[in-house]
Amino acid sequence: MEILICGSAAAEGIPAVFCNCRVCENARRKGGREIRSRSCYRIDRTFGIDANMDFHWQENRYCLRSDRLRHLFFTHSHEDHLDPYLFSYRRPGMSVVPPENILTVYGNPTVLEYIRDCRFSRGNLDKLRLKPVELEFFRPIAIPEEETEVLPLPANHDPAEKAMIFAIRRQGRQLLVANDSGWPADEVFDALRDWRFDAVIADCTGGTFTNGVNHMGGMVTVELRDRLKEQGSLAPECRFIANHFSHNGNCTYEEIVNFFTPHGIETAYDGFRFTL
Repeated sequence: MEILICGSAAAEGIPAVFCNCRVCENARRKGGREIRSRSCYRIDRTFGIDANMDFHWQENRYCLRSDRLRHLFFTHSHEDHLDPYLFSYRRPGMSVVPPENILTVYGNPTVLEYIRDCRFSRGNLDKLRLKPVELEFFRPIAIPEEETEVLPLPANHDPAEKAMIFAIRRQGRQLLVANDSGWPADEVFDALRDWRFDAVIADCTGGTFTNGVNHMGGMVTVELRDRLKEQGSLAPECRFIANHFSHNGNCTYEEIVNFFTPHGIETAYDGFRFTL
C-alpha cells in the first residue's frame, strides 16, 4: 500500500494566520518543507483518514482524485480533522456524482452528527451519496473488497468525545496512525500486543518539547516507539514517523529532524510518501 501524508501540521498550520513567531517567520522566508497544511492521509486511491479545510488544496497539489475515494475514516471532529461542509459539494448541481459512487464515512457519534447537521445535507445523506458508519473502540471494521481491517482505539485527547487512533491491516501490511493521541492508556498497548506494525505515524504536536497530555512531543514520542518495540508490536524494519506539528512547539523542520534522527525516527512533511 502507498501512504501519502497530505498535511503535517496541527490546527493552526505553519505558518499560522495572524502569527509572527520565529517558526512561522522562518516558514514564510524558507518555504519548502517548513510550510505545513493540516494533517490528513491518503492510502492508495480509495482510502483516506481525515478531511479538513485544506482538503481541496491538498487534492490539487498532489493530483489526487477524491471522486475515487470509497472509505474515509475520521479520528475526531476538531476542525483540523473534519470539515463537514466538504460533503455538501457531492450534492446534485455542485458535482457529478454517479448513483453507484458511494462514499462510506466512518467516525464517532460527534463526527457523524456534524456531517448530518451540515446545512446542505439536513440529515439526508443519501442525496450526498454518503453511507455513515459509527465506530466503537476496540471493535474492528472489516472492508473485504479493500483487503483491509481497521481497529479504532481510544486517544488520550479530548474527553468531550471519543477521539480515536487507527490500527490498520491492509493487503498483508500493518500501519498505526496515531495523531492527536496523547500518551495511550494501558488498554491500548494491550490491544496492540498481537500487532507487528510495518509503519507508525505518531503524534508530535509539541515538536521537541516533552508532552504527553492530549498531544505528544519530544522524548514522549521516542518513548512511545520504545514501548511498542519492547512489547513486540513493531516489525524489525518498522518505519517510525513523527507528524502533526504545531508552530507552538517552537521548532523548525530542520530542528525537528536534528532531534529525531539520532533516535531513528523520521520527520514528516507535506507530501511525504512511502510504500509498504
